[in-house]
Amino acid sequence: MGDALEENAVWSYETPMDPVAGMKDYLALYFNKMEAWYEEDEQIEKHPRSPEVRVDVLRSSRRVQVLLGGETLADSTQGRMLFETGHRTRFYLPREDVRMELLSPSETQSVCPYKGTATYWHVTVDGKRHPDLVWAYPTPHPESLRIKDLLCFYEERMDVLVDGEPATPLE
Repeated sequence: MGDALEENAVWSYETPMDPVAGMKDYLALYFNKMEAWYEEDEQIEKHPRSPEVRVDVLRSSRRVQVLLGGETLADSTQGRMLFETGHRTRFYLPREDVRMELLSPSETQSVCPYKGTATYWHVTVDGKRHPDLVWAYPTPHPESLRIKDLLCFYEERMDVLVDGEPATPLE
């Protein structure tokens, strides 16, 4: 570190509009052009965390059923509900309540600065493969440990019922 050069890594507004005129003499860095970012001694993943975003994970005994094409993928009363500011409620379920024989590992990974690195699974129902519909955080950040190894379903592309009713984005 210290001797690397990255072209076009900094930007600024020479003449910002009136509502943001205070930005005139400031510079901004492109996050993805840096080798690493740190808050104190902790490396930041994907982008800096916002102090206005909160992630809460609560145990729930509500019955959560996950269906794809009428096929039940999961049925649980021992899941976790994850509430993240600005996002829909997500339901994380234990593997023993998921039909793992319908899932196959994916190479896909994604990074969340609040939860960590997620791994994915494809779902196969009636011979049709549906890519990357299920994910989990095998090594979540300390503040999200309550979802470690639990499975979450991309409910925008399947049916999720909570106590027999369709889950809603504000569940």
